[in-house]
Amino acid sequence: MAQGLELPNPAMTTTKAPAALPKPSVLPAGDTEPFPFHEPQSSVGLAKVKKRKNTPAYMKILPNPVASNPAITYQFVTGPGNTAVLVPSSAPPASTPSTNQKRKGEEVRTEAKKPKRCSKCGEERNPPAHQQYMGYRYCSSVEETPYTEWRENLKQAGVARKKKPD
Repeated sequence: MAQGLELPNPAMTTTKAPAALPKPSVLPAGDTEPFPFHEPQSSVGLAKVKKRKNTPAYMKILPNPVASNPAITYQFVTGPGNTAVLVPSSAPPASTPSTNQKRKGEEVRTEAKKPKRCSKCGEERNPPAHQQYMGYRYCSSVEETPYTEWRENLKQAGVARKKKPD
């Protein structure tokens, strides 16, 4: 184990440690005056409240609990990442804003969405005439091959999903 090295012999002590000092029966007292500590005045309620520039989404959606309906109670529910949401504990009143309402308090959208149109033929994109595979669109009025054959051709060509531009 020494691998050819000669280690020195450690010096051994022959004397024991000195005996412990006796514990004093009375501790010495100091003659210093106590330090005067002056507590600051209470500043409760004197802070200036700053207005939030970006109010959370749940504050824009939910009505004022006291003004709208005092019978409904609300509670904070915490989620992952220390997020908190104000949730009504009973059913919300009928006057709550709908989900179609724009976030900045503008009017509710009443007109229906425009149907998506095919860029090849100009008609609405409805199956089975219009289908897609991995981001590529198939239009039966323009394509000469059936959809299953068109799809197999794309698979054989090694087509992958189109990447969105960054």
